[in-house]
Amino acid sequence: MGLELLLEKRVKNVEIFGDSQLVVRQVSLEYRCVSENLRKYFNVATKLLSEFDNVIVRHVPRELNQEANKLAHIASRYKIKSSTLEKLVRIKDIFMPLREREVLSLEKLDPEDWRIPIVEYLKNLSLSVDRKLKYRAQSYVLINNILFKKSVDGNLLTCLGEKEAYLALAEVHEGICGAHQSGKKMKWVINRIRLYWPTNQRDCINYARSYEECQKHGSL
Repeated sequence: MGLELLLEKRVKNVEIFGDSQLVVRQVSLEYRCVSENLRKYFNVATKLLSEFDNVIVRHVPRELNQEANKLAHIASRYKIKSSTLEKLVRIKDIFMPLREREVLSLEKLDPEDWRIPIVEYLKNLSLSVDRKLKYRAQSYVLINNILFKKSVDGNLLTCLGEKEAYLALAEVHEGICGAHQSGKKMKWVINRIRLYWPTNQRDCINYARSYEECQKHGSL
């Protein structure tokens, strides 16, 4: 994923650090990759690396590779510190296109946006709010002015407003995520790409159903 991001940014030179000496030597073509389980990943990695002009792969002992270790914990769904999350969000902002950053910004929300009460409370925990909102807010976290929902599996889901949610539905149903997915599959994909809004399950089913009805009546 890192190599794909760099290629999208038209980076031509890459320096890679890894704490597995075996993998480093395999990617550097010093060792052969004979494991069937690793071979498919090796093939993908070497194909991506061939698209760079210059590649340097370095081995780093695990005790000196704490940043990568934190990322591995996130991927493995371990609990992580809030300071680490904040750092990752800042990194994400660097790679995220400006247009997408504007979509997720909470600076100019619609007055009816479902996120407003939660955001205002998280910004000022001394606000006088009802018990229901306090309890609900425990499932959310505000990082770098972006609202995230804490999922039961430990992941953070980016919270979307109504307009952004509709765009996500259209993309998942008709765009690169898949061709005309069913409502249940759309819900799974949206959770997989870590997006959230309160009515996402109902909206996925209704969106897919409305598309099917339009097809039956020849509207598409």
